[in-house]
Amino acid sequence: MRVAPRRHFGVRGHDFVLERDGVATPVQLRAGEIHYFRVPEVHWEDRLLRMRAMGLNTVSTYVAWNFHEQAEGVFDFSSERHNLTKFIQLADRLGMLVVLRPGPYICAEWDFGGLPAWMLKHTLRENMKFRTADPQYLGFVDRFWSKLFPQVRPLLVENGGPVAMVQLENEYGHFGNASGAEKAYFDRMEQIARRHLGPNVLLISTDSARHNAAGLGTTHSLLAATNLGPWFHAEAHAPEALSLTATHNRGGPQLIMELWSGWFQTWEKNGFTEKHFREHGANLVEYVDFFLKRNASFTLYMAHGGTNFGFWNAATGLSETQEGLLNSSFITSSYDYSAPISEEGRHGFGGDGIDKYAALRNLMARYRKPWEPPLAPEPAPPRLANYSGDGPGGAVVLRRRVPLHDPAVLAALCDWQAESSDGPTPMEFHGQQAGLAFYRYRPVQNMSSAAAGAGTALLRVSEETRGNFLAKEQQGRAWLKLKVRDRVTVWSADQLLQQAEPVTIYGKRAKLGPYKISVPMGMRHKNADHLDILVEHLGRRAFTKRRTSNLDPESYEDWKGMTEAWLGGDKLVGGWQYCALPLADLYAVNGSVPEPSVKRGLGEAAGPSFFEGRFLVGDEPADTFLRFDAGAWRTGTAFLNGFNLGRYMREARGPFDLYAPKSALRRGENVVVLLEMNPPANMTLAGAAVTFKAHRGPMLP
Repeated sequence: MRVAPRRHFGVRGHDFVLERDGVATPVQLRAGEIHYFRVPEVHWEDRLLRMRAMGLNTVSTYVAWNFHEQAEGVFDFSSERHNLTKFIQLADRLGMLVVLRPGPYICAEWDFGGLPAWMLKHTLRENMKFRTADPQYLGFVDRFWSKLFPQVRPLLVENGGPVAMVQLENEYGHFGNASGAEKAYFDRMEQIARRHLGPNVLLISTDSARHNAAGLGTTHSLLAATNLGPWFHAEAHAPEALSLTATHNRGGPQLIMELWSGWFQTWEKNGFTEKHFREHGANLVEYVDFFLKRNASFTLYMAHGGTNFGFWNAATGLSETQEGLLNSSFITSSYDYSAPISEEGRHGFGGDGIDKYAALRNLMARYRKPWEPPLAPEPAPPRLANYSGDGPGGAVVLRRRVPLHDPAVLAALCDWQAESSDGPTPMEFHGQQAGLAFYRYRPVQNMSSAAAGAGTALLRVSEETRGNFLAKEQQGRAWLKLKVRDRVTVWSADQLLQQAEPVTIYGKRAKLGPYKISVPMGMRHKNADHLDILVEHLGRRAFTKRRTSNLDPESYEDWKGMTEAWLGGDKLVGGWQYCALPLADLYAVNGSVPEPSVKRGLGEAAGPSFFEGRFLVGDEPADTFLRFDAGAWRTGTAFLNGFNLGRYMREARGPFDLYAPKSALRRGENVVVLLEMNPPANMTLAGAAVTFKAHRGPMLP
């Protein structure tokens, strides 16, 4: 009987080594980060082949907890983009090692840093503290890892697989102190990981070099790796960073876990973000050359960025505005990252015009070890296509308009739930991960006696409240105050009061103040018996700094939806209903939009509306870009045959288009649907056009 060779990946002196039957071979990890959950499964092999051809020998990936456990206690490791085992086995088949980064927190510019949204219910109701040694939180971590790690263990190097290292947590020094107050958290994570993975797997952490030296983001039982950007001169910057981390590791191999190859993009103007997205390719090449020369292991973050399909994009950390307020911006659906392999699989370029992919491939070929084979040939360029509709210039015209607020549409999409008698609650209390939250309020006997007896008009308040506001506001108007995140639309019955507002603004100390709109106090019109409030989740913050007295505690608990509503001086409590509109896809309605109660023309309705059009694909589908610059679109979400491509926004500091993978298209008739949140008045056929092009549109200035 043939005995399988004994294998182990570990550390010997200053080297990583791969041992086979007692023979240790030094290994320099030349890794590239790619997230299986951001790449259509049909392209997994293509992107890994491109990474290998660039000269990389290792794949690094996060594991997004909330992607696998969207509903509490319900796990998915098999559907599209969820089969982690298949992804790891594919890397193994291509001869690449794997670094697995299962969090539980990952940042990654991914909604809530990969933590499940349902956790906020336990935080708000039971004061559970995430990313700490809180027993309830660690119980949830253990439950998730008990589902994940049994799939990973057979794929460890020691068991014949490619998984060489497992990272615990992520950049913890920004949030807490792993060697101090939260050492118990790290100790417990390590215990859970080793219980499931065995005693021999190499466990690591990663953080900034200064956090590593101070022990803030790691413990002495973990090998600390370093994160840094190629933003200075490598010879002056990198040695200091490596030296600081080495003081924690007491020697050991040098590992840059994240060498940022570019940066993410946001909806709002952000000088830091825009500068580093357009970072010079020459800078990245200089740093990689430095690490290759010193035989230091490194990971390009990202080698291929991919896409935040659906509603998985994050919000950024809180940043101060010129007015002294704090706000979150939101990450774009494109996670191209200006990486060496672009979102669609082509070569990525730096702001200096340098082809990052070609330059890095040439560089790594120069540093090939004598015993290593030549670099694998680069795959053929990816195939992208233009697709035409029957509109001017081949545009696809979205002729069908269906208001989201139409009663028949809400009846088809909504499963109404009674709200708490204390008032509205956020979407997480309803088990909703993302999308839109729809609240309906019908008046009950919960206001002052004067207000209750003032008639049936919804927006009528007590005489006392009326007196208070008349001194401050124009005659006959009052404030409707809502505590909401992130984007809100308001109707009184079928009358639109407020179009969608784009972002959440925080007051000083990051305290979420009320969102206010001025409304008629005595508004009366047909059927004005209820108030409808639509709140759109735009992304939970992925990156948060440690809790301090400078920030309001609520800023860490990034719930979405609504928690309070006031009309004048009266708090609206009982009488609320809730409808979850996750809109993760439109498969349940065959990729189309439900029939409305009243058919309307393109310019006949106001407020968030679905627009639908159709086009033909004659051959085998290819990737393409859905572009919005031909129409009057402002901001919303796009669906292709029911698949949620992501969000678009005209004012975004990035591409005004969405990557559409071939897996979302089909031969024959295809259906494109936009949920436009703020459609212009009097929409025309010309304004209701989109195009499908093989190249993305220009970046907005």
